[in-house]
Amino acid sequence: MSKVSIVIGFTPYHAYASRQIIDSLEGEVYCCFSKLWPETQRRYKRSFHTGRGGKLSNFIMFFIFSFKVKWYLLTKKDIDVYMPHPANIFTNYLFFVQRNGKRCFIYEDGLLNYYDAELVYEPVSLTKRVFALFCLHPYKKYAGHLAGYDAGSYDGAFLSMPELAVRKESLGRLWRLEFVAPQLNYDEKIILFLDQNTNGRMTESERFQCLEKMYLQYPPAEYKYYYKPHHDFNEGVIPGMTKLDAESAEIPAEMLVMTLRPKRVMSFYSSALINIKRCHSEIESISIAGNKVDLIVSGEKIFLDDFFKRFDIKCL
Repeated sequence: MSKVSIVIGFTPYHAYASRQIIDSLEGEVYCCFSKLWPETQRRYKRSFHTGRGGKLSNFIMFFIFSFKVKWYLLTKKDIDVYMPHPANIFTNYLFFVQRNGKRCFIYEDGLLNYYDAELVYEPVSLTKRVFALFCLHPYKKYAGHLAGYDAGSYDGAFLSMPELAVRKESLGRLWRLEFVAPQLNYDEKIILFLDQNTNGRMTESERFQCLEKMYLQYPPAEYKYYYKPHHDFNEGVIPGMTKLDAESAEIPAEMLVMTLRPKRVMSFYSSALINIKRCHSEIESISIAGNKVDLIVSGEKIFLDDFFKRFDIKCL
């Protein structure tokens, strides 16, 4: 075939969001995901799990990936690339490389596409950048929006809320991701808690106060809490909660609620609260620290809880 589509993702949500895209593609599809494989109706070629097996294994796998990409660049007439952002050695080269027949598309990465997420530090280590250069996949530093809007542009974007996207002039054609879920019977006494790294947003004391306020309104003696760690942050289960098994903990929260069936989903300020509320209107999505996070949206400063309230998310 003369065309290949390369789809890359780094989080469980990326695997969840990209499913619709992959099922709509024609021709050869090559996927590289680091946490979870997308569950799709169509077949695709798999590269590897880049997050498994330690640093040495990851470097070996990147070497294989870079060789495969170079082969596609040499042998395929048309290449379509789908990525959440270019701030990673797996996506950066493909975002910046100039080649006839290459198109680049961005797909949703939590709230990244809906506020002015300016880079404040280099997200990729020097070691990784040097190794990428060794693999003939040079990493190009860029400034401005983390999604690369100030460094280049995309041929299209796949978003669940395209009408709210910032910097639409850099996105090309917009497609809407539709997350449809069946109506379920939810357990009034089950709460799913989505943990995340709050360092830099609040002190340990403030974090504890948020949890304390949550427990006062929803006592563990009356509700059963299930604890889901963030895929990149796991400091151990919070007292008063039940830890999910390893397999369930890896599933995106948007899919987990269909098996766990909690009446309430709580988090400090996870963007999954929005996705869950939009798919499952009967579930009560609750942010316990939305007032601790401020965002710049199209140049205007707002607090995250104001953004959450647009989607009927309760803020404690």
